[in-house]
Amino acid sequence: MAILCKYTYDPLDRVSTLTPLAQAVSNRFYNGGQLMSELQGGRQRTCIRAGGQLLAQQ
Repeated sequence: MAILCKYTYDPLDRVSTLTPLAQAVSNRFYNGGQLMSELQGGRQRTCIRAGGQLLAQQ
């Protein structure tokens, strides 16, 4: 059985880091239970939310 992706979790049992096979490590940052930012290699993805709704993703 081959390993395709390695996951690590924070103390609140949320995915904090994932490492896909042959790709850059991806770090995730949360505010409460909501994913706010994800960093992977030189890329950053940020989510902007209001009232539980996703308003924008950059």
